[in-house]
Amino acid sequence: MKKSTPQAIAIPEVPPEIQPEIRVIKTAICKSLSGKSDLTYHLGVDEESNLHLRVFANSSSGYFSQEWVPYSAIQMILTKAPFITSFSLRSLYVGKSTNSPGFLLAALKAEGLVKLKGEKERVYVALEDTSFMAGVTVLMEAKLDDAAIKKGKKAASKAEVSPLETKSACQSS
Repeated sequence: MKKSTPQAIAIPEVPPEIQPEIRVIKTAICKSLSGKSDLTYHLGVDEESNLHLRVFANSSSGYFSQEWVPYSAIQMILTKAPFITSFSLRSLYVGKSTNSPGFLLAALKAEGLVKLKGEKERVYVALEDTSFMAGVTVLMEAKLDDAAIKKGKKAASKAEVSPLETKSACQSS
């Protein structure tokens, strides 16, 4: 019986120069999938209330992209792939650091959007996003001042913590 391998799903890349303005609605911290570093990630919404995610900081020395990734693109991969690995998310970061997809997968795990498939350490399955989206809706409706709206690169250069900072457990077991 031949084992199936994950296949990257083509997602149209959003050039950095046209990244939308994003209002950070949540800042959270989780462990990387290896458990060797702490990752800070953001959930944010654009002017049209579209959800985006990005990894913002890494407590270790690994390089990564701070680019916002539309949740709709993530959702497309999660719903179409029979199982998820960091390779499955690679199309979201064309030409970027190879750490970025794995760091995003750690954030998705922390948010309860994926879980390990059986005993295999690097293979995940997608979970229902109903409770995640309910929480996002609450955060989106929260009244935050206009200073919370930042451009992608401008926000990445400032190490600010959102008033909605939370910690998430994202360990590899």
